Amino acid sequence: TDLAAKGSSEDTKWFTILGSAPLRRVFEGAFNLPRSFAAIDLDQQVKTMKDKADRIFGSDTISQFTDPDKTEALIRRFLLQSEVSATVSPFARGAGALQLLQSTPQSAAAGVLSLLR
Repeated sequence: TDLAAKGSSEDTKWFTILGSAPLRRVFEGAFNLPRSFAAIDLDQQVKTMKDKADRIFGSDTISQFTDPDKTEALIRRFLLQSEVSATVSPFARGAGALQLLQSTPQSAAAGVLSLLR
């Protein structure tokens, strides 16, 4: 919230987040970005972060996190994504859906597939 309340430009705030290991970890986790994300061009990282923030929270600004509800939503999303990542291996993510597809009638399987898309 301190960073969000600063008078800096929004791009400066995003670059500050990318330069801070703890803040970067929270945003990358909340946005479910892969570990390889840090390897792409810095300007592209900012653009991606802005796009994700806009899609998830309705705005691409860091200033939106002066609102306690938005800050709480960001933290909850980070914690949820962290828990999912810790409990589900990348290979097992589709296993539940696959098991449902294999054990249900054809029409139910089509419904499950449409939900997954």
